[in-house]
Amino acid sequence: MKDTAQAFTYDLGNLDRSAWMARVDDVAEEFGYAEPVGPDHTALLVDAGRTLLVSFESVAGIRKHNDDAAPLGWGFVQSHGWSSLTVMANAELDWFRHPAVYGYFDRMIDDGFFDDFDQILFYGAGTAAYAAAAFSVAAPETRVLVIQPQATLDPARTR
Repeated sequence: MKDTAQAFTYDLGNLDRSAWMARVDDVAEEFGYAEPVGPDHTALLVDAGRTLLVSFESVAGIRKHNDDAAPLGWGFVQSHGWSSLTVMANAELDWFRHPAVYGYFDRMIDDGFFDDFDQILFYGAGTAAYAAAAFSVAAPETRVLVIQPQATLDPARTR
């Protein structure tokens, strides 16, 4: 893993969505990778330390609610030297159920990706909380923080 915590910088303020996406991809590529995951998701890895935060977020949520309009984990890279894996959805209400997302985590398991970390935390809120809980099985002994988890908004499916 690179010693990126000190060098990890980004400026995402005042960018339109297209420029923001390009800048996020550039930053992730510089310190890890940015990888499309199917038609509606992107995986952003910043490889910085032995603790990994895996977060599930939407583009709109990141831009509206997060400090500096950056993925949640990027602040932990700077403040704690953690690694950050953000699975980012293009749509606001997304449960990350596309087969490509399942395939991405299956590949991560097969590659032993999670074995490289001493501690792992999966995080999500709302629809992303469902994803954090569901995909946390990819990393045994991980911790999971979910806020207001939602598996569906369809009342007929909740009975």
